[in-house]
Amino acid sequence: MARRFDPQWRPTFAPGRDDDPDDPDDIGWDDGSGYDGGPRHGRRPRTGVVILGVCALVTAVVSVGLTVAESRLSVKHNGLVSDCSDAVVGMDTEHDRLEARVERMNAMLDMPTLRQSNPSLVDTYAELRRVADPLDISCPTDADNDTLTERAVKASRRTSAYRRQIKRIERFEQAASDLIDSSQQEDDATRLEEDISQAQDLLDRTQDMELKVPYLRTRLSDSLDQARSSASSDDKGRMADLLEDLMGQVRESADLTDRQ
Repeated sequence: MARRFDPQWRPTFAPGRDDDPDDPDDIGWDDGSGYDGGPRHGRRPRTGVVILGVCALVTAVVSVGLTVAESRLSVKHNGLVSDCSDAVVGMDTEHDRLEARVERMNAMLDMPTLRQSNPSLVDTYAELRRVADPLDISCPTDADNDTLTERAVKASRRTSAYRRQIKRIERFEQAASDLIDSSQQEDDATRLEEDISQAQDLLDRTQDMELKVPYLRTRLSDSLDQARSSASSDDKGRMADLLEDLMGQVRESADLTDRQ
């Protein structure tokens, strides 16, 4: 007697593994694939995968952003350290330059003449010759940005003060030089007038004398004529020096060194 096929017969059926045991299309045959119709474990929903991807992307972006921000902060800090150091070097350089300028001013000024010509300039000179010490400033790398900025500003201000003092010294030197030159020219003119008078008197006194070196009277006479025609203020000092030298030689040649 032939057996009838039972459509509900499912030799591989295991309760809890099949999606729907009452499904008429599930005949319960094993196709050899090893998959028995149960749920595939380890399979994630597509939405979860997307969320994980977005989280990973956000984390990467934030990490890169933090790295860039930290790098920028480091670059800014290093720049402030460099600016502070440059400001300190500039301050020390201008301090040395100012000291050298003061030494030059001390060497070139004729203080007695300056004091006699314009006493107020002497007070200015006393002020300008004082040089303030440079500030004791350091720029360590572990200092914060505000401290570095503050120290750089202080050094720059002291540098500017040194430069202003140098410019004041330059203007003072020019004014003092003009004043001293004017006073010197006046002195040279007065001295030349006196030398001209003394030279003429010496020529008259030695006219009938026999000099040891006769041509000295001729040189003195020629120089006297040149001095009288000299109009340049720069030449007056030179001509006065020449007349005084020749008069000394004439006196010596005429044995007049013990008397004028």
